[in-house]
Amino acid sequence: MIAAVLRAPRDLTIETRPSLVPGVGEAVIRVEGAGLCGTDYRIWNGEVADVFTAETHAHVVQRLDAARMHEPAQALAGTHDFAIFTVLEPEVSSTTRTIESIEVRRDGDAIVLSVTADGFLRYMVRRIAGSLIEIGRGKLAPDAIWTEARWTAPAKGLTLWDVRY
Repeated sequence: MIAAVLRAPRDLTIETRPSLVPGVGEAVIRVEGAGLCGTDYRIWNGEVADVFTAETHAHVVQRLDAARMHEPAQALAGTHDFAIFTVLEPEVSSTTRTIESIEVRRDGDAIVLSVTADGFLRYMVRRIAGSLIEIGRGKLAPDAIWTEARWTAPAKGLTLWDVRY
């Protein structure tokens, strides 16, 4: 039986359990569905900041290569340990997550990183965005996505747009 185990606040893991008999201090709760989360990280990539996107987009002046960013992003799809993209001492028992889809696309002077996953770690999408920005600038090799999470991109570009159960 697959079980969601809550050990402490913000520490929820999915485990295989042999029994549905609850122990002391435990409860069995039947869940009818599972969830996915969708988020976008938006970058304004024009020479001059746009006053209409200043609150919702990070501003990067240097021209980014969205195609160069999209290719290494695909290596993040699937189930992986995303420890490099979170804090040094995460407050969760597992840093493994599953990215269902990830895409980098350009729309004029805007670049959008869209990620759908079974959950996110603290700073995970912002650190992925920071690494992809460095790849788009040509300052980080595309194959270094798993070894060099360079910096945490600003929070103002991040939008949670979907939670499905």
